[in-house]
Amino acid sequence: MNERFCTFIITLSSHSPFWMYDRSFDMDLTKNWSETARKYIGSIHYMDHYLGQLIDYMESQNMFDNTVLVITGDHTIFKESTLDQITDGAKSDNLSVANGKNYLPLIVVGDGISDSKVVSDIVYQMDIYPTILKLIGADNYYWQGLGIDLMSDETQCRQISEHEAYILSDKLIRSNYFGNW
Repeated sequence: MNERFCTFIITLSSHSPFWMYDRSFDMDLTKNWSETARKYIGSIHYMDHYLGQLIDYMESQNMFDNTVLVITGDHTIFKESTLDQITDGAKSDNLSVANGKNYLPLIVVGDGISDSKVVSDIVYQMDIYPTILKLIGADNYYWQGLGIDLMSDETQCRQISEHEAYILSDKLIRSNYFGNW
């Protein structure tokens, strides 16, 4: 396969109210887990399974020679005040939870991408696009997005604040924003 490949996949299986997944992926957890947390864990297990199948298929077809795969999350369902729904259950089943904070993955796999970095600063979804542009060598593309390149060690400024990004995102999600142009 010589063509470049790009796909954008959104799954709702791991999004509240957690009804869009096969219940055979529910895990045998102790009674200390809330119903919401049980469904959340089941939906994540379901998503992990099928993501693994996608990666296995892509490897079997040698697709990683010309493909960049980006894996990230939308947001967690648990606010700081309700993280006990996960941490209490995890403790009862001897599972670790990374210091009780909400973390989201950004995993980018592809030909020519070998750098690895853990970013402990507060970052935003608007930072994903400029980061990917840089990683795939398209950092001279005319639209750089509104965020910053997370792989850079240089000081960068976002074009808009978190609050402004939230307002814009809300307009895009809840209205016919582009239909009004």
